[in-house]
Amino acid sequence: MKICRTIDHALYPRDAIHAADSAYKGCCVAKIFPLDADMTRLELTVLPEYENNARAILLGFLNFALDKAAEMVLQDV
Repeated sequence: MKICRTIDHALYPRDAIHAADSAYKGCCVAKIFPLDADMTRLELTVLPEYENNARAILLGFLNFALDKAAEMVLQDV
C-alpha cells in the first residue's frame, strides 16, 4: 500500500517527519520531497511483508510524526 500526502510544516515540522521516518524504516519506505519552505510531499510505501497491517502502519507513521511535533512545541513552552 502506498499513500501520497502534502504535509504542512506548521503541523508536521521537518524534524518530526524525519523522526517518524527513522522509527518506521523497518516496515515502510518514506520518500520526502520538499515543495517549498512550508510544504513537503510525503510518499509512504509499506513493505510487502507488512501489507496485512498497512493501514495501521501508515496511520502510525503520521501519528508518530504528530506526537513528535507536539513534543517539540511543548519543549519550547
